[in-house]
Amino acid sequence: MHKTLQFPHFLGSVQLQETERRVYENISETTTFIDKWGVWKGKHVTTQHWVKEEQLDYVFQHVYEQLQTDFFKQHFKPHVIEKGQILQSYLPYDIHTDYYVKVDHVAEELKGVPYYTVLIPLANYKTHTVIFDQSADYNDFYIYKDKNPELENHISDEDWLKYCSHCWSEDKKWLTLETAARWRTGEMFAFDRRRFHCSANFSEAVQNDTTDEKYKRTELLQEAIAGTEIEPYATGNEFAHYKFYGIERPFHTDCKEAFVLWLREA
Repeated sequence: MHKTLQFPHFLGSVQLQETERRVYENISETTTFIDKWGVWKGKHVTTQHWVKEEQLDYVFQHVYEQLQTDFFKQHFKPHVIEKGQILQSYLPYDIHTDYYVKVDHVAEELKGVPYYTVLIPLANYKTHTVIFDQSADYNDFYIYKDKNPELENHISDEDWLKYCSHCWSEDKKWLTLETAARWRTGEMFAFDRRRFHCSANFSEAVQNDTTDEKYKRTELLQEAIAGTEIEPYATGNEFAHYKFYGIERPFHTDCKEAFVLWLREA
């Protein structure tokens, strides 16, 4: 199992802005994830803006160049970017792996050997990605429960309530906590695609307290506007809509945004 990695200040504000612009200029499709049978059944969980496969290296050039430096070569063996997107999370994900890439609930054909999932938040958010010790070469946790016994020493009730209160309560009996990675602006964390993981439960924070992410995201936009890279619209909320390098799009304060890349071994 590959070691979980965290690197603060992986991308700076200019690199984040440039990469975001490139994503929106090179979208192959945008999918809306509606939970069909899980804890959020029938609800909108995420929106995913997928990058054209032939443009992945160009769009995520800053990520690729960082990973090719001598420092990061100590941590990552040769790999390729299999898939990439901007993830917009409105509700926290349930437990799963990223062994197969799923687009609109459909698993894509496996290409080579799955390696790491890489996540880079676009702002500081009051949430974490929760990574467990358990793993599998399939995505769905219910299969893992059918194949494995309950654990005597599973994740503590305290940690479960802190991070995973949105998940099915019985699921904790099969899991132990490896780490919980906080979403911080430009920080990169990477975990083995075979590891089970989920979002921390930020659903109450979304409804009741978005001060942190609003402030940090607005701060980032103000910095870009000062560099004449963003043209805001006067629509009541100063940053409700804006043009990002000429691309009109909404400014989302009710979701959490990150670049997500799926790597496979070269």
